Amino acid sequence: MSVSMNKCWLVVLLAASAAFAVTGCSSSKEAVAELTKKAEKGDAESMVKLADLYCRGSFGLNADDQICGMWMRRAAEQGHKDAQYHLGRMFEEGIGMRRDDAQAYAWYSIAFANGYQMAGDKAKKIAGKLSPKQREEADRIIEANKALASVQKQ
Repeated sequence: MSVSMNKCWLVVLLAASAAFAVTGCSSSKEAVAELTKKAEKGDAESMVKLADLYCRGSFGLNADDQICGMWMRRAAEQGHKDAQYHLGRMFEEGIGMRRDDAQAYAWYSIAFANGYQMAGDKAKKIAGKLSPKQREEADRIIEANKALASVQKQ
């Protein structure tokens, strides 16, 4: 994992830690329950934090890349640009889902359209590897999520 990627995940982990401090929960179990409750109500920021905890197996949770991917996708689909970037990375590396360059390219492109600058470099890198069929698939994903490209959340 690159240094910049480590920094990205460190920022997410620190944000999650800060969220637990703010909740006033006396245990990590209570904090996770509170975060899950917020995520289930549609709070994208809580979804990203919960995804990170499942990816890492932090705060008493067992590491589970599939649950991590589920929460990351939900946040990405709500327009959370950090989640869009990390979902692209998960598809690129096959974390919590099958490796899929078309999906990775699409989510990186959506994140870049929302202002996540590093996503543009990742999308360019993958674009050169896509077959015409994969590019068509990626374009369909981008088109289906076009509204997300104008959403400027986190």
